[in-house]
Amino acid sequence: MLYYKNQFIQTVYSASSLISIKDNSNPLFTSNTSLTFNWGGTTDKVTTAIVQFKSRTHAEQVVDELQFYINYIKEGDYYNTDAYKKTPFYIYADSSKAQLLGKNIRIKVLDQERFELSTGFSNATASGYHYSLKKSQVVTVPSRRMETTVQIWRLYTITIFKHCNR
Repeated sequence: MLYYKNQFIQTVYSASSLISIKDNSNPLFTSNTSLTFNWGGTTDKVTTAIVQFKSRTHAEQVVDELQFYINYIKEGDYYNTDAYKKTPFYIYADSSKAQLLGKNIRIKVLDQERFELSTGFSNATASGYHYSLKKSQVVTVPSRRMETTVQIWRLYTITIFKHCNR
């Protein structure tokens, strides 16, 4: 029963951190000593740091820098699992051009030296997003299945959709 139950339960992750903010100046020796600080309140540096870490701008910068808008998914028997940093490849999105939004691109290993990238389109347009402009766009795509074979151990600029209207 336990094996059966574990096959259907997805792993839930959580994270927390502790950030230390050091103030090199001693407020006890300044002309405007703060009573709030002396009695254990927060300083402006702590309040400013809390606001910055909770801000949408900070979260967007982290997502952009780490390209967290690219999802690595591994197909499982019962559900898909997150495969971030568990793949033998890395995908770098060119943020100067619109990228497909919400479209899965399948990666199939063919042998020890090659793999296949594929996806299909049912319409002549698809949703796209231009990450450097922070703007949604409609991109023109071929309304058919797209495939390309790539050699392993080489650096590629994949331009499956180079003819798409960006």
